[in-house]
Amino acid sequence: MIKIQPLKNDKVEEYGNIIKQKIVIKKVDIDYIEKIMDRHRIKIADKEQFIKKSNEFIEEKIEKDIDSLIKGKLEEIIKIYMTYVNEYPELFKDEITSKETNEQKLMNYILRDIFNYDKIISNKETGIAYEILSSLGVKVCPYCNRQYIQTAINGNKKITRADIDHFYPKTIYPMFALSISNFIPSCDTCNKLKSSNSFTLNNNLYPYEEGVEEFRIFSYEIPEYSIKIERNIEDTQYKKFLKNVKELKLEEIYNSGHQDEVKRIVNRKMSFVEANIEQYNKQMGLEIEKDKIRDYLDYLSEEQVKRTVLGKLKNDIIDQLLEKWFIERIIHFFSKLLDTKLSIW
Repeated sequence: MIKIQPLKNDKVEEYGNIIKQKIVIKKVDIDYIEKIMDRHRIKIADKEQFIKKSNEFIEEKIEKDIDSLIKGKLEEIIKIYMTYVNEYPELFKDEITSKETNEQKLMNYILRDIFNYDKIISNKETGIAYEILSSLGVKVCPYCNRQYIQTAINGNKKITRADIDHFYPKTIYPMFALSISNFIPSCDTCNKLKSSNSFTLNNNLYPYEEGVEEFRIFSYEIPEYSIKIERNIEDTQYKKFLKNVKELKLEEIYNSGHQDEVKRIVNRKMSFVEANIEQYNKQMGLEIEKDKIRDYLDYLSEEQVKRTVLGKLKNDIIDQLLEKWFIERIIHFFSKLLDTKLSIW
């Protein structure tokens, strides 16, 4: 929903180097794969061939590409992954193929061990999630714009932080588990709802590159003040946003507890207009009046929307109210004008 700033290049380099230093790449051998196979109840036909292929892949691809996989842009990482699929089809599932082979499952678990997110990133003692999120400085969930996600550190004490969503899920793409460009700071609700749903750059809104601030997303309907998300905007970027809306259940969530905020804005606007109705009936300075109402209702700048819970909802509802009010004022003005002419005649 809301576009956010990615880490600066120097921070990507700094944190990327820390991540690289923590990665442990072990040689695949019979004892190692048998432990994984027993743990996950996997059987494969040719263990020796699998060991040979997986070691070849790790040495020739992973060790060579490790820097790009951690520090690269998401588009670059996807291209790298597609070369793996094409060159090692026995180890990686093509996205079109519906069923994953046991060899591909086993490779997935090996890569989870190498790109160990829990140990390297999320662990409160040994991980660097707090440092990365603090540097990003995102205050409100970019997926929903309805929950604060501040990271709080007091000296050396880590207090609380946002969730880190993997835009490309780490369970499906384990080599993206430590990719900095794949980390999206998010609220707990969005992270859980998205879970392992496969967001992609082609189909979904990627917060580091795209947002829908320019569109009026929200509107309301009386008498319940139900919140609606606009679905008839013909724009490629907006269609990606609607995919996010569906996966993250945003319309349902907004209607589970935010109608009171809409009602509050509507009532404040009515109170302001009623208090100034005599003045408005004497003049036609519509733009001046709109600006006054907008200021009274605390209309937010684009930057303020990014830092304010429900900021996008508030602005869109104010825009809807002002549009309706503007039309009403024009009708009132021409009605008075017509009455004046009729009285002269």
